[in-house]
This record gives sequence, structure tokens and C-alpha cells, in this order.
Amino acid sequence: MKVKYWCIFALLCALHLHSAAAKTNAKSTVVEGITDMKDLKKLFRTKNNVLVLFVSSQKEAHSTLNAFRDAAEIIKGQGTMVLLDCSNGEMKKMCKKLKAQPSPYTLKHYKDGDFHKDYDRQLTATSMANFMRDPTGDLPWEEDPVGVDVVHVPDAVALGKFLKKEVRPILVMFYAPWCGFCKTLKPEFSGAATELKPKYVLAAIDVNRPENSIIRKQYNITGFPTLLYYENGRMKHTFDGENNKAGIVAFMKNPAAPPPTKPKEPDWASEPSSEIVHLGSANFEPALKDEK
Repeated sequence: MKVKYWCIFALLCALHLHSAAAKTNAKSTVVEGITDMKDLKKLFRTKNNVLVLFVSSQKEAHSTLNAFRDAAEIIKGQGTMVLLDCSNGEMKKMCKKLKAQPSPYTLKHYKDGDFHKDYDRQLTATSMANFMRDPTGDLPWEEDPVGVDVVHVPDAVALGKFLKKEVRPILVMFYAPWCGFCKTLKPEFSGAATELKPKYVLAAIDVNRPENSIIRKQYNITGFPTLLYYENGRMKHTFDGENNKAGIVAFMKNPAAPPPTKPKEPDWASEPSSEIVHLGSANFEPALKDEK
């Protein structure tokens, strides 16, 4: 009887391990098992956005490999993540041809079939995923040391929790990475965040991401950057001050104050030294005759 129960127990354990392994394999979207240069070149020809993780020891590269697998899940359908184990003889040769010397790992990106660049971002799933979404783009603001005092909010759910939990006055910058005005304002906003801490909080969220389109609708964001001021979880004011560090600091200290009056630009037609002829109803026809 004991032998019978032991056999059943052993069978259940085996089934559990098999099931766990199957789930792990099913979950992984990392391309593995490539051992031939022809197969790899074929992959490069058919996939235009590929990040390859070369490892000399999967054990030593364990944490990076885990982040790599998680990133592959996040960007499924947007890019291809490939693992190449350079620890054995044949694979060592292939890694050498690709100029990869993992110790214990190195990451290289390939775009449109050709080598693009060595991966130079943080070794986290989020950073890898952000890179794969836009491998030719600038360093994400949340990874820039200049923006260390800005709270970087990833999505709508996190924004809701943040606004509900934070008791200090908040200024949120809604931006898009491609926006030129946003790029100009980022260092000013970051500088203001440093000066205003810890009494005030400056936060930022990339609403160009597809998953954040709901935020644009919720707050009627039609242009970038848009800066909104919050107190106790509620939006109170739209920033309309000077787009620099001093303007942001002044606004946060008195958000209800009327925006500063901007100097009126001189009328173009009133410039005496201008060589441009400004046409009106009185001189339009005579000017045309003079040009004939």
C-alpha cells in the first residue's frame, strides 16, 4: 500500500514539474536555440527590430536574463528578443563573428538587418522595452540623471494612485518625446523640481504612448507640453506662466496669481528700417504699378 501511494505521489510531482516547465516555455517570447549563422541572418532579414543578448554564462547573467525575458513579454509584436549562449565551442565562433564578447553578457541591437548599436540603457525590463519601442530615439526622460527629482509616472493607473495619495501640491507635465517644445522645457522643469522639493512635487507622464491615450481624452490634452496643477487629487489650474525654471517656481508658490503680462511684439509694419513693403488698401495698386 505504501509503495502504491509513493508511486502516485511521484507521478503527481512529475506532472507538476512538467506543467511548470510547459508554462515557463509557453510564457517566454525570447527566441532561443539558434546555433547556425544562416538561421540568424535569416532572422535579421525578416525582422527589422532585434535585440540580442549574448551570454557567456546563463547563471552569472541570471538577473539580466530575467529582465530580458520580461521585456520580451512587454514588447511582444513590436520587436524581437534573441538569446545566444556563447559558452560552447560552435557558438563561441558565431559570437566572435558578430564581435560579441560577453562577460558575462552584452546586448546588441540590429535594425533592418544590420548592426545598429550596443545597448546602452539600464538593465531593467522597462528600459529594454522602452528602447525596443524606439531604438533610434533619445534617452527616456526617466533615465536621464538631470530629471532625478521629477516623479515619472508610467500610465493612467499609476497617475490616479499618485494624485490620490500625494498630499503636496503637484504640477504634472503631459508630454510627447518627439515634441521640440517639450525637449526645451525638460531641463527647466527638472531644475524647478530640484529647487521646489520637498514642499512641492513636479511629475511627468509620456502621453504619446498608446496605452496613455485615455489620459489625453480625460484631460482634453490637445497640445504638448501641457502642465496641470493639482491639489488634493483634483486639477485646479492650467500652467500659463513663463516656460522656464523661474516661471515654474513662481507659479507653484502662487498658482492662483494671474499670469505675467507678456511684452507685446512690435508691429512689423512699424519698423522704419524694414525693406519689406507692407501693402494696404491705399498703396496696393500703386505698388503693383511701380513693380511693372
